[in-house]
Amino acid sequence: MNVDMARLRRFAPVAAFLITVSLGWMVVVRPVSAERARTDDRLGALQQREAALQAMVTEPSPPAVTIDPVAAFERRVAADDPTAAMVERLARLAWDTRARDLFIETVDGRTARGAGAPPLPDTYRPDPRVALFDLPLSHTSIRMSFETDYASLGRFLWDLRDLPTVVEIRTLNVQPRLASSGDEPPQRGGVVRASMMFYAYSRLVPASASGATVTP
Repeated sequence: MNVDMARLRRFAPVAAFLITVSLGWMVVVRPVSAERARTDDRLGALQQREAALQAMVTEPSPPAVTIDPVAAFERRVAADDPTAAMVERLARLAWDTRARDLFIETVDGRTARGAGAPPLPDTYRPDPRVALFDLPLSHTSIRMSFETDYASLGRFLWDLRDLPTVVEIRTLNVQPRLASSGDEPPQRGGVVRASMMFYAYSRLVPASASGATVTP
């Protein structure tokens, strides 16, 4: 194969220019262009955040809280033992959600006063926020379990906001119920088994106020 060196020499400057431009694009221009694109994306995200913050700043301030939380808490706490009313209310809520295999049991109460009270074992220790209210309290443990569907369980949990006294949900366990054969996997939106335990709070009545004999 014969190569015309004279012709190659004529095209050598053009080839050298193209090679230089290609190397410059790959080494300099392309990385700078990619970095510029990333910078533009970041700038756009920051501008969106700035617009969101400006919208939040220009919004009117929420109304001041005028409710006394201590007074509201004391009003909601039952003055007498709320166990019977709690069991009846929970059973009614479960019935309204078409619960099956319902089980409810109660456990003896324990003193749960926050300020200056002797410490309780971790198993029975109430929510630390109870100590924010200087009110002698006792609580009754209520265990409950039933089967229902996901939507009905959601309604049941929503309705817990309206109970005869202040409650603390100590535990909540939701497990899909397997098919009767035990081999089929649970289906989404199917039946679940919900188990929970509540602390139902009430005012702690002193022994002298309840009519008991006090020995000096």
